[in-house]
Amino acid sequence: MATESTGAALTPTGYISEHLQNLNTLHAKQEAIIDFSVVNLDTVFWSLLMGLLVTGFLMMAARRATAGVPGRFQAMVELLVEFVETQSKKYCSWRSLLHCAIGPVCVLLDYSNEHARFSSG
Repeated sequence: MATESTGAALTPTGYISEHLQNLNTLHAKQEAIIDFSVVNLDTVFWSLLMGLLVTGFLMMAARRATAGVPGRFQAMVELLVEFVETQSKKYCSWRSLLHCAIGPVCVLLDYSNEHARFSSG
């Protein structure tokens, strides 16, 4: 990376700018952090891959689900779903279809804020 050669600490904005110059549809460095005319191919790839993995994981949990006492795998999935639901209700107080869609984003933002707070200090 750029920091290894210069020895300077990389800021979050610098890291994002460094990331945005690779594998995009411009085949060059992106001028602005937010540019909706540019598609970052690595981000699209990883988003699709993680979405497929999570969908497969949840489908496997749904097929193995039993009534009564849940197994370990079912209990783990239920705990994860309850965790995301609790966190989304904590940060997003409205109740609608948008609540269901925005909930995981709220959990991700909470995690990234906590991670940034502990890694900066």
